[in-house]
Amino acid sequence: MDRAILCILQTPHQAEQVIAELRAAGFTGDDLSGLLVGGAMTSDAAGGVFGESLQWLAGIGSQEIPGVGLLLAAEPIVAAISGAAVGAAVGGLTGALLGMGVSESEANQCKEKLEGGGFLITVHTDHPHQRQVAIEILEKARGENIHTTGVDSA
Repeated sequence: MDRAILCILQTPHQAEQVIAELRAAGFTGDDLSGLLVGGAMTSDAAGGVFGESLQWLAGIGSQEIPGVGLLLAAEPIVAAISGAAVGAAVGGLTGALLGMGVSESEANQCKEKLEGGGFLITVHTDHPHQRQVAIEILEKARGENIHTTGVDSA
């Protein structure tokens, strides 16, 4: 069981700062994933919109998931999100969040913020100290809906 910290960031600048700080703290592309909701946003278009840190994350891997959005650095949550999105009876994005262990009310809040232009970042680690470091970085950046959950390893 992989533990994940989920957080909603409101602006690309905020996401840039968080990713840069997480990288400086020793997190790698294997530890970080992001989700950007935007029907027309593709990985090619994202490269022109994102700053250096988000381009780094997108460069590690990206996948457009119908009904959800652009998943950046898809591993290790690609199976959790795409599996939940495909099989979710309640809809792509909400279903994906529910599949990751987020409560229904929190999933609905996250969905609204993501559809309003927010960016979901997940940090994956089983190490308590690293989880605390990640949470401190997210709180310092004024991330919203910070939530720790278990995610089945991909």
